[in-house]
Parts: sequence; C-alpha cells; structure tokens
Amino acid sequence: MNLINCSHTGSRIALCGAALFLFISCGWGEFSARDAAPKAPMAVLFELDGPLPQFAQPGLFGVDVPSQFQLEKKIKRASNDILVQEIIFHIGAPQIGWTRALELSNAIARAAKRKPVTCLVTSADNQGYWMAARSCPTLLVAPAGDIALVGLAAENIFVKDLLDNIGIAIDVLAAGRYKNAAESLTRTDMSEASREATTALLDSLHATFVSGISQGRKLPREQIDALIDNGPYTADDAHKAQLVDGVKSVGTLFTALSQKYEGGLVADYGKEAPKPIEVGDIFKLFSGKRPEATQDTKPKIALISLIGTIKSGRETDAIFAAEDSVYDLSLIETLAKAAEDKSVKAVVLRIDSPGGSALASDNIWEAVQALAAVKPVVASMGDVAASGGYYIASAATEVIAAPTTITGSIGVIGGKVVVQKAAEKWGVKSERIARGRNAGMLSPFEPFSEADRELLTRHIQHTYELFVARVSAGRDLSPEDVHAHAEGRVWSGADALKHKLVNATGTLETSIQRARKLIHDERIPVELYPQPRNFFEVIAEQLNAPTDEARLLSQLSGAQDATVLGQLLLRESVLAVSPHFLRIR
Repeated sequence: MNLINCSHTGSRIALCGAALFLFISCGWGEFSARDAAPKAPMAVLFELDGPLPQFAQPGLFGVDVPSQFQLEKKIKRASNDILVQEIIFHIGAPQIGWTRALELSNAIARAAKRKPVTCLVTSADNQGYWMAARSCPTLLVAPAGDIALVGLAAENIFVKDLLDNIGIAIDVLAAGRYKNAAESLTRTDMSEASREATTALLDSLHATFVSGISQGRKLPREQIDALIDNGPYTADDAHKAQLVDGVKSVGTLFTALSQKYEGGLVADYGKEAPKPIEVGDIFKLFSGKRPEATQDTKPKIALISLIGTIKSGRETDAIFAAEDSVYDLSLIETLAKAAEDKSVKAVVLRIDSPGGSALASDNIWEAVQALAAVKPVVASMGDVAASGGYYIASAATEVIAAPTTITGSIGVIGGKVVVQKAAEKWGVKSERIARGRNAGMLSPFEPFSEADRELLTRHIQHTYELFVARVSAGRDLSPEDVHAHAEGRVWSGADALKHKLVNATGTLETSIQRARKLIHDERIPVELYPQPRNFFEVIAEQLNAPTDEARLLSQLSGAQDATVLGQLLLRESVLAVSPHFLRIR
C-alpha cells in the first residue's frame, strides 16, 4: 500500500481505509489483553540480537518497535523483582555501535549486582564478546558457536575510481587539516593527516576494548593482547583460553531453567499489551485534523533525541524512511517547547549524529543555548557526536561522552557534486543563461573556477571560525585552545575529556544522574520528549501534509554513506560533517 499517495484522491483514501479496517478485523484477536505474569519464582530471558533502535518507534496499530531505552528499563525492573531468581542474556549480534554496546553492558553489570546473571553467546564478534565479557559473571558459548576475538580495525572505503568511471566528481574544499569527510570520495587512499587521526582514535578504542575484557575476565592485559593475536576461537578453544566459563547449548540451558523454577523461563518479561484500537482512530486518519498531544504536568526530566544526519527544514515523519535524520525547524520547536514547559525541570539531549548541514547545526546550537539559559541541559553523546553533532552539544550546560564515542571533528567542508563527464557520456547537455558573475557557481555541470574557489574558501573559513567561536563560548575555552584540538580531527570520548571538549565520560545513565544532581532531585522521572506518536498519529500527519516527492526520494535513497554525503552537497554547499565511511569493527 502506498500510504503517501493515499492523500491524493478520495478513492485512494477509501481504499486505504478499507484495507485498514480489513487488517484490524482479521487480526483483532492479536490485540487482546495478555495473561498476567506468573506469580511464582522464575528466570527471565532477554534476547539481544538484530535491529535495536535507541528509542521507541511507532509500529503498526499501537505495537511499538522494541527499543534499547525500553529494554534497559525492563532489565532494571527484572533486577528489582523479588520473583525473578535469575536473568539470562542470549547475545547474538545486536545492530548497535560501541557506545550503545557499552550502555547495554553496563545495564547487564548493574543487574548482576542484584541477581545471578548468565550470558550465552552463539557467534560473537569483537563488539558482542566485549559487551558480554566486561559485564557477565557467568559467560557461556554454544558448542557450535565461536568467539571472533581478532582485534579492532578501522576501515575507510574509497570510491573515487568508481565515481571517475561513471563520470562524477566531488569538488570539495575543507577548513581544517584533518577534515577528511570527503576523502572517501576524492582520494584513493588515506591522507597522512587522516592516517594520524585514525591511528590515535583506534589506539584509544583498543585500550578501552582490552581493559574491559581484562577486568571482566580477570585476566592480565598482556594475556588479552596475546589472545587477540591468536583469535578467532572455537567454543572449546575459547573455554580453554578462559575467554568463557563453559560450553552449553541453548536448548540445554533453557530447558534446565524452565524446569528449575515454578514460573519457568519467561522470554517476554515486562511486555505490555498493545492499547485497544478505537474505531475513532481510523476516522482520525482522514479527518484533516492534526493529532494533538496531551499535556503532562508532572515534574520530569525531558529526554530529547537527536539521531541521524542534520538537515535544514522540517521533519515529515516518514516512518518507512531508510535513514535517520534531524531537521532543524522541528527540533528547534521541540527545544522551545521544553524551555516553556514548566513541568520540564532539566533536559538530557541524546546526540547520535555525524553532523550534516552547518547552517542547521548553528540554528540548533542557538536553540540549545537558549534552553540552557533557563534550565540545565546535559548533552549525552552516543556512538558518534561529531562535527555538527558536537557543534550542537557544545551549547549544553554539561557534555558527557562515553570513552568509545567518536566526537570532535570541529571543521567544515564545502563543495558540490559535478556530473559533467557523466552527462556527456549519456548525451546530456547543459546550456545556461545567467545574470551575475557567480550565478553558475553551484552548477553541477562544471567544476569550480579559481574565482569560485576563492569565494567558497572565504565562506568555509567564516563558518569554521564561527564553529570554533561556538565551541569556545559553550565550553568556556579560548578560541586558541579549541583550534588546537579542532581542524576537523575526530577524537574518542576518552581523549576528548583530556582536551576539555567534554565534562566527563559516561553513558546515557550517567547523563540522567547528572541532570538530577543539577536540579537537586534524585528521584525525578525521565520521559521521552515529546512522547512518541503512535502509528495512527504519524499516518494522519502524512496524509494531511503536502506531498514532497523530492524529500521522500531523498529519504528512501539514503542507505549508503556516499549517497548521504552526495545528497547533503546537493542540498547545501557548506557542511559540518564527520567521516561517514570510517568503520571500526
């Protein structure tokens, strides 16, 4: 069903409505209330595998897509539940970055202080093993499983030759010696500056990686280094090397736990029944009215997420989009609302973004600064908060990064995508009539002239100096101190702390606790702000919003990093964006 096109004609609306009613009538039984949880001693199983968004996303008919935020709440609840006797974590390959793996690992470690905890891994890569090894008192591996402990590697993909073959060039200028966001598109190998920064970043992350395993497995660091050099390991070899405590199959473990406790092994602990579907919800889809959020007046800390590439404009809530994006106008409205909301006593701004538009980043920076002037704002950095992501964070009252967070990248690039050769190859010609000497400056059908480069260089340098000034003001550092650690260089969170780019190292939980201390209230609840909308609310907005085919196409084609950067350059000529292509495994 093409949900976007449902708004085009009355007949399509009727068809969509009929389909929705049919779906509900056929599947109504799936949404009945669940049976009460067993009132007897039990073991609880948490599966950590596959896609895991940070926060709740609207799913079909009120069934939210599970999130890490919800999962960690359930883990905490289970660790405090007197009926829960043991907690089991079955760890596969959750699709998360290093910082979110650290946060999950910390949640496991906190649970292990209150309950017996066992982790069973099937086929663990570097990240999965590290997450389990640093936190699990008992670590098991399946007989046919393996531990791919082979050490970290930073991999940068270069596609210049591919672009050359199809006749596309990326004409880019940069402010900052280390600002290498476009190198993957403009070079065939790493520059010396990029190699220097990447080596330092990898060294820092490797130290965190080794120390976590060493402390968790109670083995000397030198032994972990040697084990890494000899990896990967079969299940039996991993046991002999003391990387795990034993070898046990999933079926054997689960059957034993099911028989051990009267309440058995509960695999959906804390799962709530979806809210019953009201017939009125269906009609709201086509009423032409925008859904209105209910106002909660209880005191709270607002948790506002900033996840994805930063862009100018307004969010359209395309729930099937392939790429996470942050739109400045939408986020500014949310920040302004939080500033005025008397029930919001402090804000935790969760940032997981490689940056994007320099203009949009600056617009959001000013909104964060205005918010921080009236109530505490703690920036919590996730897997990456670099370039525009760090730009925004620097306006917060305090900035907290995990040791594994990729951050910094204080620098700017600018340029355009040039399709001149591709156009010629396919018989496409361009003819321009212009008024103004620089009217064709951003044309994709010719590279920059020397005069164009001079103009763009001045523009980029101005934006870079503004970036440095924003960080200087937000972090209370001199412009010289900021510049010394800027020039586009990325840092690990651990190194960012050494250079005073952040206030402390920690996780989202650390940031929440810090916000509570700033307002002197250790028990105030934390709530997502604004509350996530359900499926019906999102679709209602889609159907009643103007169709923007170009934006929809942009969202659907944003799966690859090269495409993301190319799209950004097509939208805006000056970007604050970190290296998209860098992969650390």
